[in-house]
Amino acid sequence: MQVGIAQASVAADQRQALGILGDDRVQDLGHTLGTVTRDRGVQGGFGVAHDFAPRLLSGATGGRRIYSATDSRVGQEVLLRPAATVVLLRDSDAGLEVLLIQRGRKLVFFGGAWAFPGGRVDDEDRAGAEDELAAARVAAVRETREEAGLEIAAEDLVPFSHWTTPPGPPRRFSTWFFLAHARSGGHVQVDGSETLAHRWIEIGAAIEARARGEIEIPPPTFATLVKIGTFPDARSALEAGRSRDVIYYLPRIHPVEGGVVSFYPGDVAYEDGDPEQPGPRRRMYRVESGWRYEDDV
Repeated sequence: MQVGIAQASVAADQRQALGILGDDRVQDLGHTLGTVTRDRGVQGGFGVAHDFAPRLLSGATGGRRIYSATDSRVGQEVLLRPAATVVLLRDSDAGLEVLLIQRGRKLVFFGGAWAFPGGRVDDEDRAGAEDELAAARVAAVRETREEAGLEIAAEDLVPFSHWTTPPGPPRRFSTWFFLAHARSGGHVQVDGSETLAHRWIEIGAAIEARARGEIEIPPPTFATLVKIGTFPDARSALEAGRSRDVIYYLPRIHPVEGGVVSFYPGDVAYEDGDPEQPGPRRRMYRVESGWRYEDDV
């Protein structure tokens, strides 16, 4: 199955695919974040992969919990900041809609882009939390309130995916993506600084708006839109999220003609980077002709 074909300007694609993501010396995080199953919770965790030896940094971290890992192949120190994102869903006459927030233009990470509400997991979010997933739930509730003025319940959040930022950006995050049904009657409020504007937008319309160059969307947001866009309504998306394991996106980026392709675990090319071989696909092309996310895993 091939989904999520979107056209965009050459300049926008090159900036996103090459400028922001940058370095194609992609580090494999392997399974350092563990795996998640519905009935057993978090397994593994940091420090179980053979290529990385993550540790919790102490000292001058400004009260933030930052995980460090050294890639034995390139000798680079990797800082992973735990974060949480909420994909708020609602049904409309136009179809399944999501809430997108425009990030402040001065923000270092995708400033000016449109994305889901979310942000860093703070130490306060960990008070009483039994693990990082529980802390991420608390952070997701707080960030949704701060960025959108909306109230959600931690128990209503459905873990959907987990993304680790590839090398290149000035900051790297270890981010949980949660699904949640938007409560009726909620009024979105942005602060005009960290968040500039908001849109409730049908998923196909969001993808098309990015293709026309009207909005900038980070790659994880794009892939999430494509995945959720396969469901007819919010209930179906939430039921699917509850019934299957979390998808882990640990990108390996390779150059292709006109841009780059990101391979994710489960893709036949994840180990050797050969995009032409037959087999299951979970990848995203960001090339001059547009973006395309493929997933038949």
